[in-house]
Formats: sequence, structure tokens, C-alpha cells
Amino acid sequence: MIRLFWSICFLWHTSSNLNGMNTMPLFRSISLLSVASFLALLPLAGGVAWIIGALFLIFATPSPAMVAGEGARADCTVYYTPRESGFAPGQGFDLRPETRPGLEGEYYPADFLRAVKVEGHGRLEQPHGTDQYIYFNGRWGYTDCPKGIGQQPLIPLQSCAVSVRSPNLKRGVWVQMAHATLPAPLRNRWWKVSDVGGGVQSRQVDLYWGEDDPKGPGSKVYQPAGTTFTGVRDAQMNFQIGDAS
Repeated sequence: MIRLFWSICFLWHTSSNLNGMNTMPLFRSISLLSVASFLALLPLAGGVAWIIGALFLIFATPSPAMVAGEGARADCTVYYTPRESGFAPGQGFDLRPETRPGLEGEYYPADFLRAVKVEGHGRLEQPHGTDQYIYFNGRWGYTDCPKGIGQQPLIPLQSCAVSVRSPNLKRGVWVQMAHATLPAPLRNRWWKVSDVGGGVQSRQVDLYWGEDDPKGPGSKVYQPAGTTFTGVRDAQMNFQIGDAS
């Protein structure tokens, strides 16, 4: 009975991985389930063999975030670089001048700084020396352009950010998102993982829109004015390593 049980588990687990194109967890599952099957045949007490085998089955089962290749799923959002000039008087923004450690005593509109803290970068109306942007990555400072991993420039409508906890989406991987609600500028294009975000979830892909004015005051400072898209859950995701074509 134990041999039959593990044979069924092995076939089910292998089939589910093949259907999901989940190749790396598949190899892991094959090796772990093989060990589990071997343990189940050892001259141990039946209960002990079942417990050990069940533990291997649990650890061999891939999580949804591990799905790779074609047909994977992820939550899709958009982020941008807010322009200080877009925080204009008479539109409801909090324009009280504020500064932060690292900004060398320079003052900027409160809502502009609030947006930069979430979005990562902001374009200044007047440059600070030779730097046209401020950034926040846990610390405040100035930079010549929005940058991601390895200080590489972010490219509008090409760069994207993922979580540092994402098991498969690493620097240099290209992703393609598909969903009925994705607007035309975001649809059917390849995005390169070029950034990481502390607030990005493990099943989330954050697409970089580029520079834009904020959509409005309040929570809308985190939304670019140039698109109505704010995000979608469970979008289809394809990804590959190397140049996408």
C-alpha cells in the first residue's frame, strides 16, 4: 500500500509540474519524491515511513510564486517618477516646504517628497548642481537620473521592479504581462527586471511608466497622470533569461 501511495503521488506531482511549465521545482520534486519512495520501502514502522514520506512531499510541493516559464501568474502594477513641477498651487496638494536628511538643507513641497518616498525618484524643477533628480532608497540623496539595480538607469516602458523575495524574477530577466485591462502602452511588450522595491510583493511585477505629473492630491500622488491603469491581480506572465525579442 505504501509503495502504491507514493507511486500515485509521484505521478500526480510530476504531471502538475509539467502542465505548469514549472521545470526547476519539477527536478526538485523528482529527487525528493524518489527519496520519499525509498524511505517508504525501508523496514521501518509503517507510521514512521508515512510521516517521513509526507514531510518530503510537503517540501517538494512548489509554492505559486515559484511558477516559471509560460503561463505563470502575477499581480501587475505601475510606478513612475513624479515631476516637482506637477505639484502646482490650487490643485489641493500639500505644498508646505519640507526637507529631509541627505537633501543638504534644500526644501521641496511636502507631497512631492511623499510621492518620492514611495516611487523612489523625483524630477526637480530646478537642478541641484548637476543633478536633476532626488531619490529615496532608505536614504535621501541626489542623482543624475532614476536608477535601479547596480546603478543602471531605469528606462520608461521597459524597466520593471520586483520583490527582493521573488524566487525566479531576478536582475536581467525579461517579463511579458497579459491581461484584458492592461492599457495599450503596457501590453504585448517585454519588461526587463531592473529594480527592486521594499514594498513590492513576491508575486508582484511593478512596471516603470517613466516621468509624469501626479494624477492628483491625496493617494493620487502615487499615480501617473498619463494612464488610468493602477493595477490588476493575477495577470498572465511569461518570462525568459537573456534578450527578449
